[in-house]
Amino acid sequence: MIYQTTIDNFNNLKLVIGQLSAKEYTTPLKVLNGSTIGMHIRHILEFYQCLMEGKQSGEVNYDDRRRDKMIESDPGFALGVLGDIADGIDHSRMEIPMKLLYNYDTSCHSKGEIVPTSLRRELIYNLEHLIHHLAIIKIGIQAMKPDLLLDKNFGVAVSTVRNNNLCAQ
Repeated sequence: MIYQTTIDNFNNLKLVIGQLSAKEYTTPLKVLNGSTIGMHIRHILEFYQCLMEGKQSGEVNYDDRRRDKMIESDPGFALGVLGDIADGIDHSRMEIPMKLLYNYDTSCHSKGEIVPTSLRRELIYNLEHLIHHLAIIKIGIQAMKPDLLLDKNFGVAVSTVRNNNLCAQ
């Protein structure tokens, strides 16, 4: 279920990226405090990149993202990265034990801490993170290009979709 929901959201994101020009993808938007759609997409994808790399090493650290300007400035490049990530998610090996490295100390003196986790747990985290940023991207798109076609559940939490479906019945 995590795998399919992730892929469904990736497909919705691909559709959106495909409908944006490079200029629209990189235009700073006031409603997003000056950030761009591309910046939010880079942020999403780099979390998944960290996880895919961590799957190999057994450790994931989202603070050590690359912050690759190509992802935030080139929609075609972002689509390629998105495809690579989708190909790298192995839904048959979800229970891989991992370590999550994190650091909430703003000084440069702390090395952070480690907590045990799993690939499944981190995929859940990344999916929630993805949906959160899709909601932000939706705000930007509605301000910049309100006629762009979006899936009705783009950027909506699965629990909200489920609740809306129950209420509609």
